This record gives sequence, structure tokens and C-alpha cells, in this order.
Amino acid sequence: MQIKEIKIENFKGISYLKFSPKKINLIVGRNNTGKTSVLEAIDLLFNPENIVQMYGEHLSDIIHTETEYSELVAKIGKSKKKLRISKSYKSEVIYQFKKDVTGAFIRSLNKFFALINLPENIIDTEEIRHKLENKMDEAITPEIIGIISKKSVCLLKDSEDKTVRYHLPFSEYSRISRILLPVSLEIFEQISKQGTKSLNEKVLSYDEVLSVINANMFEMFSLFEHPTKISGGKNVVLIKDLSGVKFELEEKDAEMKRKIRNIESIIKEHNLIENLERLDFDYVTFKDKNEKLSFVPFSFLGDGFKVMVGLLWHISSPNMENKIVLLDEPETHMHPGYILELIKFLIKFSDKLNIRFFITTHSWDFLDLLLDKDNFSQEDQKYLEKDLLLLRMDKLDDSTIPTISDYKDAKYAKDKLFLDLRGI
Repeated sequence: MQIKEIKIENFKGISYLKFSPKKINLIVGRNNTGKTSVLEAIDLLFNPENIVQMYGEHLSDIIHTETEYSELVAKIGKSKKKLRISKSYKSEVIYQFKKDVTGAFIRSLNKFFALINLPENIIDTEEIRHKLENKMDEAITPEIIGIISKKSVCLLKDSEDKTVRYHLPFSEYSRISRILLPVSLEIFEQISKQGTKSLNEKVLSYDEVLSVINANMFEMFSLFEHPTKISGGKNVVLIKDLSGVKFELEEKDAEMKRKIRNIESIIKEHNLIENLERLDFDYVTFKDKNEKLSFVPFSFLGDGFKVMVGLLWHISSPNMENKIVLLDEPETHMHPGYILELIKFLIKFSDKLNIRFFITTHSWDFLDLLLDKDNFSQEDQKYLEKDLLLLRMDKLDDSTIPTISDYKDAKYAKDKLFLDLRGI
């Protein structure tokens, strides 16, 4: 995916930022200058559903201080992708909340009746929806409205698709549950009696009704809980912890085994890790020039190898090309010797798979290794000179001051960058 220009306005600590990215974009600067916010803004532009992971107590956690909205824009080819984030009206939040809860309730109801082999046409969905909406009016107290209104935003995608997202912290689940559980029980009791009269007067037991309620509450609360999941299907992937993949926990999962085979084939096809013969969670097999096999326990392999496999784990899919990968300080917890391996690995990825990287770092080792031409082949050196952009983030009061350099300029400004990373 070729992004010609990115504009970030009034997002978190970034007042205004516009730049034309290259294939490898390194974002550096002192603490609290907005490095991670650049990654989150790009991720949010392409994956708006991730917004509930990005703010906590107040809307100001997303929208820059004393402004009305945030706007994110990317020029892609001849088109533009836009996302505007603003405060939502209370009526919009209530409507969306009711719609989500009602929808979850109906879905869980259908699942339950299918489980006990009741025909689908026995349920008058619209009648149930109408009853539930009336009950919801009673259940949605000012307290609930206050909770979800304070933690809600309005998203306007590409100037026409408007949605409301709200964040409900886990601590509020039991509070909502206590209010809605009696409502759920009453409705389910009515439905179970009405819906089963045509089936030889079979009446659902209290335990059966209660199981439906529990299923409904679980599904409803899943609306408010948005865990970060590894997804290979997205074209834009934000990765904040490359070392966080627990490979050994996935070994028994058939789908994950297929995924590791896919990763193995990608590594071999592009020679991303030399001499790899077989990749598994227990032993990794290597083959030398003389066709001799060696078996190394996966747990014995270095952090550099695991980080590289972890990167593939996050982004692998049947079509890996043209992705945008956002890496937040990937060198964290890595030995300096492995950092150079990681950099070379990223260059190969970018070049051979046409993947665009946006990488934040606070590591002098990472920058020093990257800007030392003696560390790279002539081919890699030319690639960096052509396709590396360095974005240095500075702050003056509440304003963002970006400085954009290519590879050659960054080498000349190396000492200044060192002082920035050290906070001097």
C-alpha cells in the first residue's frame, strides 16, 4: 500500500504533523514527544475499531488539549482516507448502546433456541426487540449514561460514514450486570412461555432460562472488552510487543500449526533466516551447505530469532505483500548484537515483500547500528539511502515540531540525534 502523505492534526500530544513517508520510517525523539502517537494515529485511520484501546478516563486522552476534534488523513494513490474524531452527543451514545445490547440479546437468544432445537420461526424477533427496547429505557439509568457518555467518541470516516464508539472499563461490568440481569430474566421468562406453547406445552426450566441470560450477558459484555488480538488479515498492523507471542501455548492448535508452516515457507522463499529447514515450537531444524541437519530447541534460540519469528507471526497471511507494519520500540529487551540482525531482517522484509515500516525507537544502539554503513551490504546500503526516512519529534510548549531527514542527512546529524535520545 503506497501512502504518499500522512497528516495528523490535534491527536493526543500532536498538534500538527504532515510528512511523506518512505518504505522504512524511523521515528525518534525524547520522551513524550508523540512518537507512539504517530503509530496509533496511522493504525486508527485504517482500523477505527481500535479506538477504545487508546483512551482512558477522558476524551482529552485522544483529542489534543483545547481543540474540538482530531483529524487523520492519508493520501493513497489518487484517493484520500480520512477519519475525524470528535465528542459524541449523549443521544447518539444512548442510541448506540441500546442498539448494541439489544442486538447481543437477540443473537444469544437465537443461539440458545437453536441449541435446544426450536425452529427459528417460533421467535418474533421484532416483538422481542420492541419489548427489550422498552425495558432498556427503564434499565439505562443516569449513572450508566454518565459512564458511557464520558468515555465515548464520534468517528466520521471519509466524511460520510458516522459511527459512535464508547469504552466501558471492566470495573463497570458488574454494575451494568446488576441493573440489566433482572430485565433479562423477566423477558426470557416471557419468551420461554410464549415460544414453547406450540411445542407440546414444553416449558423451559429456570436453569435453561438462566443459561440463556448468562450467555447474553457474556456476549453483551464482549462488546465493551476489546483485547488486542494477533491478526494476519489486516493490511495495517500495530505491534507494541514483539516478544509477547507465546508460541508454546499455541502448539496444539491446528490453525496455529498451519500458520507456523506458512511462516516457514515465507522464511525459506525469501531467505529471511539462513539455513532454516524446519520451524517448530519444540525443535528448529537447520541444514548446512553439506546437507547436514542440526536440531536446536526453540527455547535455546536467541531473542533476535524469536523476535523475527514473532514479527512474522503478527503479520503473516496468505498475502503478506503491501502491508503497513507499525513497530513500537521493537528493540526493547534485545541484546545489541540482535538489534543489527533485526534491522537487516526489516530491510529484507521491506525490500522483498514491499512492506512499509513505521518504527519508533528510543535506543541509541538501534540508531547507531542503522547509520553505520559498514554494517550493511552495498545492496542494503543503497536501499537505505533511497527508502529510509527519519522523523525526529520535538515539542515547543504544546506544538509539535517535526524534523524530516533522509539517510545521508541523518548520518550528518547523528550526534544531535544522540543527544535527543539521551534527553540532553
